[in-house]
Amino acid sequence: MALNQRLQPRQTQRIALTPALRHGLQILQTPIIELHAEIARLAAENPLILVEDAQPVSFRGGMEGAEDFVAEQETLAQNLRHQLSLMQLERPTMLLAQFLTGDLTDDGYLDSTAEELSQNLGLPLDHVAASIRALQACEPVGVGARNLAECLQLQLIDKGVSGDVARLACQHLDILVEGNWKKAEKLIGLPQAELEKLTDLIRTLNPRPARQVAEPTRHIMPEVLVEEDGQGGFRVDINQSVMPAVRLDAELLARLDAKDELLRAHRAPAEALVNGLAFRAQTLRQVATALVARQQKFFTFGPDHMEPLTRAALAEALNLHPSTVGRALTDKALTFNGVVYPLSDFLTSSVGNADGKRVSAYVVQRKIRRLIEQEDADSTLSDDEITTILKREGVDIARRTVAKYRGCMNVPSSFERSRRKVARRTRPEAPGGEPPDQP
Repeated sequence: MALNQRLQPRQTQRIALTPALRHGLQILQTPIIELHAEIARLAAENPLILVEDAQPVSFRGGMEGAEDFVAEQETLAQNLRHQLSLMQLERPTMLLAQFLTGDLTDDGYLDSTAEELSQNLGLPLDHVAASIRALQACEPVGVGARNLAECLQLQLIDKGVSGDVARLACQHLDILVEGNWKKAEKLIGLPQAELEKLTDLIRTLNPRPARQVAEPTRHIMPEVLVEEDGQGGFRVDINQSVMPAVRLDAELLARLDAKDELLRAHRAPAEALVNGLAFRAQTLRQVATALVARQQKFFTFGPDHMEPLTRAALAEALNLHPSTVGRALTDKALTFNGVVYPLSDFLTSSVGNADGKRVSAYVVQRKIRRLIEQEDADSTLSDDEITTILKREGVDIARRTVAKYRGCMNVPSSFERSRRKVARRTRPEAPGGEPPDQP
């Protein structure tokens, strides 16, 4: 049978990110305080940009206290962008790598392959690949990987394992974990003794590199306002008081000739800023509206009624890419009934309960915190005891999950809590002072 070559047209559909859309996504990701500084810098350099100051905000003393809203330490994305800026990279590579920090999942993985990014961004594949390699060269090791195997491979190489051995080992993780040494020797080319050491090393690696970086406690300006609409629902709006109004100077534009050098140099970046800010507000409103709709029980009945919700599910409901939703949530907050909530708090994983339904991990963490806060002065609850109580209440949870949630809330172990209680009870009285308070 002869094989013949032929050309056949095929229709496909994909989203291509234009330079304007990439710029809009970058603005969407930027925290509000950094965005204020960037707008001020651009307005000082570009005479076509007019900035009208935002109205005074009605919380935390107004904009003059803006420094109170800046984190004392960098977030992971900020830290990665700083690391990239210090590398000896070509500027396009650095800028794209910094842009990709917004595509990282909560675990530190990239949502897209190099081929997908090349198609969507309209950039050469080698340019995208170079930017991904730059991102993967950052700390924590393993960040920017596309899957678990690549994440562990990067960490093995960092620990001195050769690239070929690391790649083969991560391709055959199941065989190593099973201890099928004969098959592993053939596939990887190492004797059993070395394979056993390699497997022990793999068990020490972190499959979720971003989780090892503790995000700082941040005071965030609420860019979203949520209010009851008086009809059992909620109204979502953008908080105009925290963002300056930016527009083009129409009077100056009218006086300039279309061939004017100043116009050519400044009009495009000025329009890009205005359009990017409009895209930011529109996307943020869209995501926040969907978020409030999915979490209506939270706003109606309180925090104990948080629903499980993932970034992927929210993105699917909005027909947006998960990375776009992630950029809209990062370092953004809403205010409701005088309380500020980071938007990312409304995305939580789930735990099973007795009737087969799923309950939000946020709700389970609140239960754990209440149990610990209600401990007797002379006793503490172990993680096993907390697990038993939660199962009695219908929450199907493992002890290691209780320990993980307790760690996420920075709650000490039962041993450490007992030690602190004993220390408080036996603390000597200060000279001339009152006896120490009893818990």
